[in-house]
Amino acid sequence: DSAGSRLHDSHAEVCARRAFRLFLLAQIRLHSSEVGPAASVLLRLANGAFELRPEWSVHLYTSQPPCGDASIFGQWQGGGGGGGAG
Repeated sequence: DSAGSRLHDSHAEVCARRAFRLFLLAQIRLHSSEVGPAASVLLRLANGAFELRPEWSVHLYTSQPPCGDASIFGQWQGGGGGGGAG
């Protein structure tokens, strides 16, 4: 659901995205914790937004293209669109 209390699609790419978002939220919370912003991988900008510190980078490796709802292929291309197992 929209509150994030249920997981409807457990494909690896969906789980990875959800885990990454939870990680980012935890990093944002560090900015108002006792530990403070120095412990976070994020920097707070003057406008209140956050960005990744320059010494950090984020990479996602996948050995297969996404399937199901995350697929960019249509059913007519036979690329796994339409919710098939992958």
